[in-house]
Amino acid sequence: MRLLIIDDDTVDRMSIVKTIRAANVSSEIAEAATAKEGLNALMQGAFDAVLLDYRLPDMDCLDALHAINRHIAHHVAVIVLTGGPTEEDLQCRCIEAGAQDFLLKSEVSAQTCRKALLHAKTRQELTLQLLDAQHRLQLLAENDPLTGLANRYCFDNKLAATFERARQRDIRFGVLFIDLDNFKLFNDCYGHSAGDTLLKMVAKRLLNVLHNNELAARLGGDEFAIVAQNISGTQDLMDLSARIIKSMEDPFVIDNIEQIVTCSIGIASYPECAQNAADLCRYADLAMYHVKNTRRNGFYLYSEQLQAKVLYRIGIENALRSKNLVPQLRVFYQPFVHAKTMEICGAEVLVRWQHPSLGLLAPDRFISIAEECGMMGVIDDFTRGASLRQLRTWRDEGRVEQSFQIAINISASTLHDRSFPDAFKNDLESTGRDDLRLSVEVTENIMVADFENAATALTQLRDMGVTIALDDFGTGYSSMSYLRQLPISVLKIDKSFMQHVPESPDDVQLLKSIIALAKSLALEVIVEGVETLAQMQLCQALGADILQGYYFSKPLTVSEFEYMLLREDVITLQKPAR
Repeated sequence: MRLLIIDDDTVDRMSIVKTIRAANVSSEIAEAATAKEGLNALMQGAFDAVLLDYRLPDMDCLDALHAINRHIAHHVAVIVLTGGPTEEDLQCRCIEAGAQDFLLKSEVSAQTCRKALLHAKTRQELTLQLLDAQHRLQLLAENDPLTGLANRYCFDNKLAATFERARQRDIRFGVLFIDLDNFKLFNDCYGHSAGDTLLKMVAKRLLNVLHNNELAARLGGDEFAIVAQNISGTQDLMDLSARIIKSMEDPFVIDNIEQIVTCSIGIASYPECAQNAADLCRYADLAMYHVKNTRRNGFYLYSEQLQAKVLYRIGIENALRSKNLVPQLRVFYQPFVHAKTMEICGAEVLVRWQHPSLGLLAPDRFISIAEECGMMGVIDDFTRGASLRQLRTWRDEGRVEQSFQIAINISASTLHDRSFPDAFKNDLESTGRDDLRLSVEVTENIMVADFENAATALTQLRDMGVTIALDDFGTGYSSMSYLRQLPISVLKIDKSFMQHVPESPDDVQLLKSIIALAKSLALEVIVEGVETLAQMQLCQALGADILQGYYFSKPLTVSEFEYMLLREDVITLQKPAR
């Protein structure tokens, strides 16, 4: 045993050493005359036990015990020695302060010394085992077993402590919420074992870019968080985010396969963004959510404007998932006008949403969100069914000719749903008529994900007698291969090409070229976005087949469209109908 005797009385120290030797305790003994000397000795080396005199010239026993517990990294057994009787209360206070035993110097014999030292050593070993178990339990409680990072419990505690310190000292800090992009897809493709490997590799890269004042935690799944303390401003948080984004640039090699992994980061800072931990985390999460739903592989700093935007999106998404969605949907019709006869020859079907609190919403307010949250199938089914029933009614009532055609927009999720052609066929058969003229409008962008399946579905529709129109031509890939490989018979020129026509010669020439291209491929041409008489006349001169736009009419309700069909002079109006 390594023993340290702290006693200012040289004779007492010699007596204690002699007693220890007589007790046949294998030991290495060091001596100190003051508490300060004893503390220095303890800080320089490890001891198994300390024999501490109750009265020292520079510090009393209780203060010495507290100092040992406060400054000594290793745990050491302390036996307090006193020259005379002491109060029981004082002995208890010494035990509570960390002493293992309390002995009178006059009663210390070789036997009692040996017994006290061995008992102290045993108790100390048990204490160390208990401390080690507590440490391991703390690691389990505060650390993520997969990555070794702090877990949510530790993160929450650290954040609470950081908040308290920041308030007291008027310092700034921030929180980063990090989410891996497309992690679920990675897990589905390569399995959970590969996913776990990726998470561990990501954790290592995070640790490599952090500074000492930054804590990294795994909150669960592929979600990570960082607490960055003592920052000078939000720029520090953005710099840290940029370092994290850059650290992900090199491929992750898993099972000899290189994987490109990106992440989305939301940032919130104290005191700019929030005054409590819950709000700070919520705002960082909102900022991350914004990145995930816009560009990914980036970071964003929370602002009140962002909160309003994200909360709007969340509200829209929740309302889209409501069972009341379908009864709130409305179908509008924007007329197609034949360029030569100037007669209404059809209509594009456009959906609107009568939101219970926001009023009538145009497609750009909710369609992209519906696509992302998986609700476009419901909307497409409603739109298709309602418009087919309406066309049948108009035909039954003689309001439109047999040549009248309605065009229905098809979303990506619907087009790539393998049951879609059969559902379309069932809707057609449910009308009880086989002479309805229908067209589906698809954009280039929605076919990129699964071109082969999209081509198969469109071919099946064509075989049912449905016309296929390529919508928004010129805004996407504008690939000639689509025009050749798909069963397309109509090319629809996007309204963006009409914005500067006829004022811009370059735009006029571009429009002319697109129409000529379509004609060379024997495609019918629809030009949308016609808003002036001059634009209408130009499209007629260039050989467009069908015109659509606000010059003729905005999208109309059923009753408005029926009224328009009755008006003989509607197309000859010289002013846009808005």
